[in-house]
Amino acid sequence: MTFERVLLLAVFLLASFPAAAVRELAGQTPGGAYFRIVAPDAWRAGDALVLYQHGFDFDPPEPNPSLGPLVEIQLQQGYAVAASSYSQRGWALFRALDDNAELLSRFTDEFGAPGEIVAFGGSMGGLVSLRLAEDPRFAERTSSVFALCPAAAGTEAWDFAFDLRLIYDDICAGVDGGELQKGVPPLTWALDLGQIPPNLDNLENNENALRALARVTQCTGLALPTDFRTPPQRARLAELMRRSRITDEAFLSTNLAYAVFAMSDVVRAADKLSVRGPFESGRQAYVAGENVTAYPLVHADPFARYDLADASSLAGTGRAKILSLHTSKDQLVVPAHQTHLRRRYPAERLVSAIVAEDAPTHCTFTIAEGLASWQALRAWRAGAPKPSVASLQTACTALVGAGAAGPCRIDANAAINGVVAAPRTAHAPPITYSGVWFDAQRNGEGIVIEELDDPIGHWQSGAQRVLVSWFTYDLAREPLWIVGQGEVLADNAVRVRDAYVGRGRGFTAGGVATRTRWGRLDLEFVGGSPPEGVARIRWRDAGDYGSGTLVYRQTSMLGTGAPPGVFLDPPPPFTFARSGTYTLAGRDGDGVILQESAVGAGAGSRTLSQLVWYSFDRDGDPLWLVGAAVDGSRSFEMYTARGARFGMGFAPGDVTRTHWGRVELDVSSCRVVALDWRANDAAFGAGRAVTTRLSLPPRLGGCGG
Repeated sequence: MTFERVLLLAVFLLASFPAAAVRELAGQTPGGAYFRIVAPDAWRAGDALVLYQHGFDFDPPEPNPSLGPLVEIQLQQGYAVAASSYSQRGWALFRALDDNAELLSRFTDEFGAPGEIVAFGGSMGGLVSLRLAEDPRFAERTSSVFALCPAAAGTEAWDFAFDLRLIYDDICAGVDGGELQKGVPPLTWALDLGQIPPNLDNLENNENALRALARVTQCTGLALPTDFRTPPQRARLAELMRRSRITDEAFLSTNLAYAVFAMSDVVRAADKLSVRGPFESGRQAYVAGENVTAYPLVHADPFARYDLADASSLAGTGRAKILSLHTSKDQLVVPAHQTHLRRRYPAERLVSAIVAEDAPTHCTFTIAEGLASWQALRAWRAGAPKPSVASLQTACTALVGAGAAGPCRIDANAAINGVVAAPRTAHAPPITYSGVWFDAQRNGEGIVIEELDDPIGHWQSGAQRVLVSWFTYDLAREPLWIVGQGEVLADNAVRVRDAYVGRGRGFTAGGVATRTRWGRLDLEFVGGSPPEGVARIRWRDAGDYGSGTLVYRQTSMLGTGAPPGVFLDPPPPFTFARSGTYTLAGRDGDGVILQESAVGAGAGSRTLSQLVWYSFDRDGDPLWLVGAAVDGSRSFEMYTARGARFGMGFAPGDVTRTHWGRVELDVSSCRVVALDWRANDAAFGAGRAVTTRLSLPPRLGGCGG
């Protein structure tokens, strides 16, 4: 990061402070990352810690990672400073947060727990810093983030690299010696790992990278003096720069190095996407008037897209105060990344400023600009009013007057032009998520998915959160229910980072159930309305349950359809506002899911009510009961099932269904008021429980009374 090299010259400020006596520690974390820690001798548990995040580095992790350009000043101000090399080369977002968690654990063991954390980094390191402030392991203690030229658009930065590769391949097709190497299908646009030269360093004006791009020089004359370029080379170079919207030749070389080498590592490395393509061409036009059929039609692996976004995208959560600077003519991490910051974070905790450049650089700031911003963030964190862009410029000017190297170019009126990547095709969600999902080949288990009533304009789904309830079997062939709340991502994906199972409270006993994290669930939705709607569910990080993927079909959509078939046109006069998830008073851990839909069409239409009750058996182990009723009946014959094997070993013939008893619902209003049960087995007895609505799916109309 150029900023780092510049600020190391800030000796004028250091001269006014005595050198800090420090304790130092270096080593390697269990995950394989190297680390360095420096703390003032006077530092005590509860004091502040700076976690410094380095930028993109294509070399394998090495000892002695940088502690950042401000380390001497930060030590004099009483901070401890720690940094990780990360355990991955290149785009290290897949493990960087885990690497920092291991670093923080080691720091705490040696020095004591910090009272607050300041996350600081630039370029890729700026994105890592922002992600730290959102991660539950750091969020509570991260008071502030100093993010310089952060790659805040995350996945879209790689969309641009993919675009650039397709553009180049089109322009240089048929040029002898100018076509880029291709990789093994189906990812022919990505080099195989063995085709990536070693020692490429950070890919920015690196001699090895330029030599590796000799084919680009053959096609376009890039890296040759202008007079040495042939007319065809000049024409192809001009076209490449026009379509890519890159105006600086040095930045074009750097971006091509990322598009050829770094992107190939992202999609092929075993510790990243492991030969899965996250990119979709859509044959969109990169500039007006293009022949879009010139580009190959490339389809993304949705889970690969999901994994890249999960590692690289910002959620806008956390409580940290963020100050971010960006150079105005950066053509590697373009200023439009600041637009993503401004969309994700509320104005009250974000200062986003542009430094107006005369010539394009990547993240090059003067000493005065960097120090003024750091000091302003410190004061804001300590309770001073939020700084404005104008106040940053004023503080910078004062530092120049005191002898700091300028100039000061922090421009309150600077515009952010352009976009990170060519716009992707906007895919409207093909389905309504809410409903029952079932596979005829897995008769005896299923998933209930429910969009929660939390519309915040998150993507196009109209809901940010989704409740996922998976009714299946454990490794001993006994009933198992897995429940988690997820967030809707782009490309019709849902992430349930933490799914839980409950245990420990017998069906007729009081007390508190225990909830244990089971693992992680990812869902991808494809297709259309029932019976075409399909959900792929992937489980990961699930201990003895391992990982895997299953497919379920949507058998009913709330308010619009029912087990395969017919759709109501026009819709029935009744509402479906009773549908939702409910908790049962006095029965900790119990839940009831009611799903109402419609069957048939016209005068022959009927209503279908499906009820799932997840609870516990007499020994406190998970138990789920299912039942159905038609035509408005509130009486449900309930069944339980067991005997099947979890996951890929499931066989529907192994399922044994047992009539458990009957449940009556009191539905005097559109809210379920009470649940009355009578079991066949006296051990479960009979009783009544009042319910509390936990959720109200959107699009179902109001629920009065």
